[in-house]
Amino acid sequence: MQSNNTHTKQLQDQNQQTIDFILQNQNTNPKEAALKASNNPNVNVAFAVNQISGMQIAKTKLPMWYKNNQVIYPSHISIEQCSSQATAQYKARIANRLIKNNNIDKCKTTLIDLTGGFGVDCAIMSQEFCKAICVETQEELSAISQHNMTAMRLNNVQCVNSTSVEVLEKVDYATIIYIDPARRDKSGARTYAIKDCTPNVLELKQRMLQVAKFVIIKLSPMLDWRKSVCDFCGNVSQVHIVSHNNECKELLLVLDSNMHSNIEVYCANNDSITVFNAKYNPDLNKVEEAQDTQKSQESHIKNEQNSNDSNDSNDSISDWKNCAKYVYEPNSSIMKSGFFKILSTKYNVVQIASNSHVFISCEYKSDFPGNIWKINNICSLNKKEISKALSKITYANIATYNFPLSVNDLKKRLKLKDGGNTRIIATTDSKNNHVLICASKAE
Repeated sequence: MQSNNTHTKQLQDQNQQTIDFILQNQNTNPKEAALKASNNPNVNVAFAVNQISGMQIAKTKLPMWYKNNQVIYPSHISIEQCSSQATAQYKARIANRLIKNNNIDKCKTTLIDLTGGFGVDCAIMSQEFCKAICVETQEELSAISQHNMTAMRLNNVQCVNSTSVEVLEKVDYATIIYIDPARRDKSGARTYAIKDCTPNVLELKQRMLQVAKFVIIKLSPMLDWRKSVCDFCGNVSQVHIVSHNNECKELLLVLDSNMHSNIEVYCANNDSITVFNAKYNPDLNKVEEAQDTQKSQESHIKNEQNSNDSNDSNDSISDWKNCAKYVYEPNSSIMKSGFFKILSTKYNVVQIASNSHVFISCEYKSDFPGNIWKINNICSLNKKEISKALSKITYANIATYNFPLSVNDLKKRLKLKDGGNTRIIATTDSKNNHVLICASKAE
């Protein structure tokens, strides 16, 4: 393996006029900055505009990079596709737990990032290791990463311009291998299936597990996590469905050389983490829920209604609206996991219908992993009911779950504008009634 000892032309020292221009125009629209820079022959226009664009993305996505004026940004596509600092920090916490829980001496730890890119994941994760190797096939991008590691004083990171296959052939040991296969084919079209990504981690699995104690694989959040577990035939011990600000960003699998029938599924959204258990059946190559979920929705509803002196246990709108005081929307990671029955049992809430994924309760469940709303009104799509329920509402934020109308179509039908403090959840109950739940944020 050869490390980057020289920088490409882009990394050569820029003149002071270019540096001053970047700092003075860091908040300027890149297109406007390009026009301004073209009037100054002493400014490297392409470099300056790329830095300004990169800084503007990094301001919210990569604050650690943004705060360091020595950082050099790569092409626009590289910084757009890289992990955010927040998701990289989550991966660092996974690494920290694996090291601590297995009593591994940090002084003897090595991280190998086989798909380094701009180096965000490696830079953040490396702080949990004695040393780290950041592998990147593009020479210029690898050089930029090495420059930035030095600028951020991450002196334990060595950036290597090579391929993942070449490195795996030569390396003897790593505590953790991290790999984020590219989800685009040779023509640039998006791919999602694991086998269609580059490199093909299914083909590399055996060698990675020979080299490393643990392997962390980042996959598209579009994938079915259950099928992904099955693709690795029992080597997956943990699944992490990672969301940031309620947007599902990453699917992470943790593998080792052992066979695992018990799998921990972590649903993370910012600082909220909910853990579920799943079972892998090697004979059927199938993943199933591990917890007993026999407690029926009807009994949930009956318990809720009994606490409100109701005699009817059916969950149609005419019945459950009297027991429903709060409505719950699971966060995006929970939605992706599909653990809705377990969620009902875990938090003692009721799912309105098996395909709606909207939950209700008569008591406030403050620890529910998602948005919690206090119900003000429940109505059908009957015009008179809608008119009465929404008589004082002009602005609302609308969500639809298992509902025949889109958000935009429903907004037009209700003649409402976006905004305000009202939440309208449109869904279908178990009796196939289309309902509107009007709510406000629960304190």
